[in-house]
Amino acid sequence: MSTRFLRNPLNTTPQTCAFTEFETLENAQAWLLASESAELKADMRAHGCSNMTMAICPRSPLAPDLLRANSSD
Repeated sequence: MSTRFLRNPLNTTPQTCAFTEFETLENAQAWLLASESAELKADMRAHGCSNMTMAICPRSPLAPDLLRANSSD
């Protein structure tokens, strides 16, 4: 899982983007239906997060493996 904090164009509030990877689509669906997922979203709302969206995307065939800055490759 990785998290990025970005600023909006007015530079007034941090915007957060979190990426979570799953081995299979079924694993992603199971997590979305799990109570932990609901608790996480409720906690985010309690801390003022709004306008949350989720997208499930397959890996790109052009770049199937993640590129990491500290990769040992």
